[in-house]
Amino acid sequence: MAKGAANYTEELVMALVTTQLTIMSFPIFKVQIVPFSSNFENLFGADAKIPGSAKIAPFYMQFKRPTRSTPTGKISGDRAALGLHCATGSLHFNLRKKENSKVPVHKLQHNVLYRMRARLLQRGIGDAAYVCSLFLSSKEYVAHSHLHGLLGWPFYWFNGPYSNQDVVIHGTTSAPFSGIPWLEGHVSIPPHDAVASASHSYSFDPIGSEVCFHSPRLLDSERRTLPAWIANLAESTQFDRAPAIGRSDELLAELRDIVGLRAEPRVDRDREGLAEQRARDLDYITEWMAFGDQLEEHFGISQFAFIREA
Repeated sequence: MAKGAANYTEELVMALVTTQLTIMSFPIFKVQIVPFSSNFENLFGADAKIPGSAKIAPFYMQFKRPTRSTPTGKISGDRAALGLHCATGSLHFNLRKKENSKVPVHKLQHNVLYRMRARLLQRGIGDAAYVCSLFLSSKEYVAHSHLHGLLGWPFYWFNGPYSNQDVVIHGTTSAPFSGIPWLEGHVSIPPHDAVASASHSYSFDPIGSEVCFHSPRLLDSERRTLPAWIANLAESTQFDRAPAIGRSDELLAELRDIVGLRAEPRVDRDREGLAEQRARDLDYITEWMAFGDQLEEHFGISQFAFIREA
């Protein structure tokens, strides 16, 4: 049994999850989940376009790597006191600390994620959560991700990786949506409450169930996989309440205000030959991308979005 912290970075978790989610951009699926930052152009190319009439429903993930809890440590003791089946073999991750003592509590990464989640749930168009791998070895993690995907292809080749209904993500036709088979090796934990400090952790058993928050509190005994979280999010998103990208300035301003980030100057674009509406659509898309980059830079939070053609 591996001990200590995972031997890879949170950036690897972000890269694998982002790549696996956006594999639906292949033409056979006619479906995408969009990483709404500069990663969009890195993955899809500078010529990829999103129409301004498309509906946007953003969601946010903060990627984590796990650490094996020590048998005599506080987390194992907390879990044992709660009577959990997995006390000494659990995994956990810590909340992100302040960069310095001058950072106010409301700017803690956890509290930013929590406030964004609360507002998106209120609007009925998105969510936010921690996403943590269940592997300590990078070799096992990468191998599992690829093997799980390859094993899933024969069953999903003709239907795509989704099986529920009524969610369209940047496609030309309606596409069904449900669990994604090659993301099972991740636990997904929405921030359940605001905190006064970052001296807390989330723990879980090796398959992502018995989720506990420390100070010791059992949050959920059921398994919390990333595919289940995304499937539930997709089914619960109310696209009739989601704005078109070309008219999403109010939502974007609201999220900026919640996070406490000012809009950066727009990147100059060559608008020669573009209609006024088209130029305005490009502005909004650019601003969403810039906001995603700011979230990554200041809080390590990744911005994604469901995009539904009007």
